[in-house]
Amino acid sequence: MEAPERQGVISILAFSAESHLDLTLNALHEFGAAMSKVKISGLISRLKDYHHGRRGKTRSTLMLTYSNVAVHAPKDQLLSRVEADITGNILLHYRASGQVLGITVANKVHSK
Repeated sequence: MEAPERQGVISILAFSAESHLDLTLNALHEFGAAMSKVKISGLISRLKDYHHGRRGKTRSTLMLTYSNVAVHAPKDQLLSRVEADITGNILLHYRASGQVLGITVANKVHSK
């Protein structure tokens, strides 16, 4: 997905949080959980760097989406959801993207 498309998805989900915060956060959580379960098969290991790059973009898009959801969420519902559902998931995807980057860098170092 290109940058304008990602920004469009982020905007749509952020605005949906204004009146459907629970539904929006559940959808984001399910998407993130499904993405974490995807493994790279041995047959496409040569495409690993490409796959990790796409996954990294998706994780950064998820982090931006959670941030935008927080901005647009109803203030009376935000406080109860910000720590576990929003900040927790941003940190989860941040750590996972760091691990992906670490694996990619380690593979490049070992291949030289």
